[in-house]
Amino acid sequence: MQKDNTDKMASMKISKLMITMGIPMILSMMLQAVYNIVDSAFVGRIKGTGEASLNALTLAFPVQMLIVAVGIGTGVGLGALLSKSLGQNNIDKADRVAGTGIFLGIIIWLLCVLFGIFGVKPYINSQTNDVYVAKLATEYLQICCIISFGMVLFGIFEKMLQSMGNSLYSTIAQITGAVVNIVLDPVMIFSMNLGVKGAAYATVIGQIISLIMAVIFYFKKDKAINKSIKYIQPSKSIIKEIYKIGVPAIIAQALMSVMTYGLNIILGKISNSAVTAYGLYYKVQQFVLFAAFGLRDAITPIVSFSHGMQNKKRINEGIKCGIIYTTIIMIVGTVLLETLAGALAKMFGIGADTGRMYISAMRIISAGFVLAGANIAFQGVFQALDGGMESLIVSVLRQIVFVLPVAYLLSLPVRNNSGKIWLVWLTFIFAEGMSLIISLLLMKKIKKIWALLLIAALSVSILAGCGKKKEDNNSNVKLDPDNLVSANVDDKYGSCYQVFIYSFCDSDGDGIGDFNGLTSKLDYIKDLGFDSIWLLPFHKSPTYHKYDVIDYYSIDEEYGTMEDFDKFIAACKEKNIDVYMDLVINHTSSRHDWFKTAREYIKGLKEGEEPDYSVCPEAEYYNFNKEGGNGYTKIPGDGGWYYESQFQSGMPDLNLDCTALRTEIEKIAKFWYDKGIRGYRLDAALHYYEGNNKKSTEALKWFYDYVESLDSSNYVVAEVWSDASALDKFYESGVDSLFNFPYGTSEGYLVLTCNRAGNGSGGGKFA
Repeated sequence: MQKDNTDKMASMKISKLMITMGIPMILSMMLQAVYNIVDSAFVGRIKGTGEASLNALTLAFPVQMLIVAVGIGTGVGLGALLSKSLGQNNIDKADRVAGTGIFLGIIIWLLCVLFGIFGVKPYINSQTNDVYVAKLATEYLQICCIISFGMVLFGIFEKMLQSMGNSLYSTIAQITGAVVNIVLDPVMIFSMNLGVKGAAYATVIGQIISLIMAVIFYFKKDKAINKSIKYIQPSKSIIKEIYKIGVPAIIAQALMSVMTYGLNIILGKISNSAVTAYGLYYKVQQFVLFAAFGLRDAITPIVSFSHGMQNKKRINEGIKCGIIYTTIIMIVGTVLLETLAGALAKMFGIGADTGRMYISAMRIISAGFVLAGANIAFQGVFQALDGGMESLIVSVLRQIVFVLPVAYLLSLPVRNNSGKIWLVWLTFIFAEGMSLIISLLLMKKIKKIWALLLIAALSVSILAGCGKKKEDNNSNVKLDPDNLVSANVDDKYGSCYQVFIYSFCDSDGDGIGDFNGLTSKLDYIKDLGFDSIWLLPFHKSPTYHKYDVIDYYSIDEEYGTMEDFDKFIAACKEKNIDVYMDLVINHTSSRHDWFKTAREYIKGLKEGEEPDYSVCPEAEYYNFNKEGGNGYTKIPGDGGWYYESQFQSGMPDLNLDCTALRTEIEKIAKFWYDKGIRGYRLDAALHYYEGNNKKSTEALKWFYDYVESLDSSNYVVAEVWSDASALDKFYESGVDSLFNFPYGTSEGYLVLTCNRAGNGSGGGKFA
C-alpha cells in the first residue's frame, strides 16, 4: 500500500473516508447494473423476437450472477484479508495474499469454461419447455461462460485495488468496460446481425477491457505489493483465510442466483410474461441495490482495516456511517423507482401484460429497499469483523428461507388470476423485514464479543516495587525468594497504580477511556492508598494498546488533547500523586515519520549502493540489512532490503547505537519531564540489543543517567522479562527497579515470598 493510502485508511475521518472510497465503488457497481439494463433494452428491440430474447437473458442470468458471486466472494475475502494484513503492516503476508488471489481467479475461470461446454444446455432446459427460448439462452450463456476470464479476474483485481485505497482506478476500469459494452451492443446485435449472441460478445469484450485496465492500474499504482510471479501460487493457509471470509460472501451472492432460478420456476407456472417481468425488474432494481453493494464494499475494507489496527472507535464510526449512508441511498432509490416505473417499462418495448406485471413489481418490491439496504450494510460489517457465519445466516434468510417458500405459497392463487401477481411481490418486503430483525440480534452478539476481547486484551495491574525514589540504590540485591524473606526492605518505596487509559474511565461517551475520565477518578486512586500512577502508552498510535508509537510528542486523540493531559498533571500535583509514563524506545510504529522516511530512502537505493546517513539521518535510526534473518521483515520492492522487527513487522526496531537517535530520545524524555512526568517505565529493555544483554544494560544505563541529570528524584523502572540471573545483571545499569511479569503471578517470586514469610497464614495463601 502506498504510504499516503495507508495513512488515509488509518487516520482520515471515517465519514469522509467512506465517501471518498464509497463513491467510486458505488459508481462502479451502478455502472455494472446500467450495462445489464442497456443489454436488455437493446435485446428487447430485436425485431420479431424481442420478448423471447429477453426471456432467454432472464433464464441465463442466474448463472451469470453465480460466476459474479464466486468472483466477488473470492474478492471480498481477498480484499478483507489484504486490508487486515496491511492494517497490521504485515507486507510479506499481503504479497502472498495478492498472489494467491490471482491464482484462485484463474482456477475459477477454468471451471466456468467446463460448465460452458458441458453444463449450460441441461441448466437452461430445466427452466423452460420453449425450444426457441432455450436455444437463444444456451447460445448466449455459452459465450458468457467460456470467455468469462475478464469478468472473474477483474473481480479479483478490483478488490485488490479497493482494499489498498485505490477504488477510483477500479471504477475507471469498470466505466471503460461498460462504455465499450454499450457501444458494441447495437453494432453486434443489429449491424452485424448477431442478435442475442451479439449481446454476449459485447458483454465479454467489455469485461476484458475492464480487466486489462485494472491490471495496468494494479502494477502502476500499488507500489507496496510485490508483483513477482513467484507469489502467484496456492497457499493452503491463505486460501483457508480468504474463504473463511469469502465463502459466506460467495454464498450470499450465489443465493441471488438460487433465488432467481427458483423464482423463474415458480413464476413460470404463472406465465412466460411473469418470468420476463421479474427478470427485467431484477436488472433495474440492481441499479439501486448495487449502489448499496458498492457502499458495502467500502464498509468492509474500512472496518476491516480498523479491525487490524484494533481501533474500536474507528470500527464503531465505520458501522454507524455505513448504516446511515446505505439508508440514504435506498431512500433515494425507492423514490426513483416509484416515480420512473412506467417510463422504464416503455424502454424495453415489452407487451402490455408483461409491462403491467413489471410495473407492479417495481412499485411494491421497492417499498422494502430501506430494509434491504440495512441488511446489506450489516453483511459488510459482519465480513469485516470476521463474522462470516453471521453474514451467511442473513443471506440465507433474506434470499432463500423467507423468499422461496413464501413466494410459492403466494403464487398458488395467482396461477389462475395473473392480476393478483402483486401477492408474490409482497414476499420481498416480508423477507427483508424478518431478516433485519435477525441482523440486529446478530450485530448485538458480535459487538458484545468484540467488546469483551478489547477488555480482556489488557488488564489493570499493580506495579510492585515501583514508586517514590529510594534514597540508596542497592545494585547487589539477589532476586531469590529465600533471601528476600529475611531482607530488610526499605519502606521508602511507595505504591503505583497502573492505568490502561483505554478501558479506565470514559468521560465523553464514546466507549473509550480518556484523560478527563482519569482525572475525575484521582480521589478514588488516592483513597486506595496509591501515591503514583503509571500510564500505559498514550501517544498517537494505530493500535488500541499504543505500544507502537507514531508521534512521541502527541496525545492520541482517543484519549483527549494535550490540554486534557496538562489538566490531569496539574490535578495530580495538587493531590501529591507522581505520574510515570510508559516509554517505548525499543521500536516505533512503521507509520512513524522516521521509519517512513527511512524506508522510502532505502527502497530508492540503487543496486550495490549503501545508505548515506548524511543524506537521510533517519536511515540510521533503524537496523537495515540485505541478509534478513530471524526477526527481520523484507521491504517491498526489488532492492532486497530488510529491517529488524523482532516483535512484528509493524514495529521496526530502533538502532540505539545511533548517537543522533539517542539525542532524539533524550529530547523526548525532556519534553515530558517539562510537562510534569516524574518517572519512566521502559518497555522491552531486554530487547534493546536482541540477544546481547550487556549492550542492552549499557543502553539502559545511558537513559537512566540522562533522566537522573534532569532530576535526581526521577524514577526509572525497566521491563526485563527474564529469569532472576538476567535481572541481577540489568541492575548494574543503576535503574531504580526492574519489571518482570512472572513476579506478579500466582507462581511468581512475590507471592512465593509472602507465603514463605507466613503472611498467608490464618486460613490461606496469596493467589
